[in-house]
Amino acid sequence: MIAALLLLLACQGQATVQEPCVDDPTLCPACDADAQCVFQGNRCTETVDCAHVDAGLAYIQIGCSEALEYSWPDDADCACIESVCQYAAD
Repeated sequence: MIAALLLLLACQGQATVQEPCVDDPTLCPACDADAQCVFQGNRCTETVDCAHVDAGLAYIQIGCSEALEYSWPDDADCACIESVCQYAAD
């Protein structure tokens, strides 16, 4: 019981979604299908990017215990809207 409570307290919560393709369209090719848009990042950091699979973004390669990972939105929430990968839950 105590271990479960400690695990629950250690969870970081939901990562904040960033939209690099919206913020700087030169970073991403145009999309024509939702399948080209994915969440990318490192689950140990507090942000996640919704971006084109070919955006060429780089992420820090740190690790952490599973209990300290941030959760990401559902994959379907990173979608191709008007040829730009963006967070559909905005």
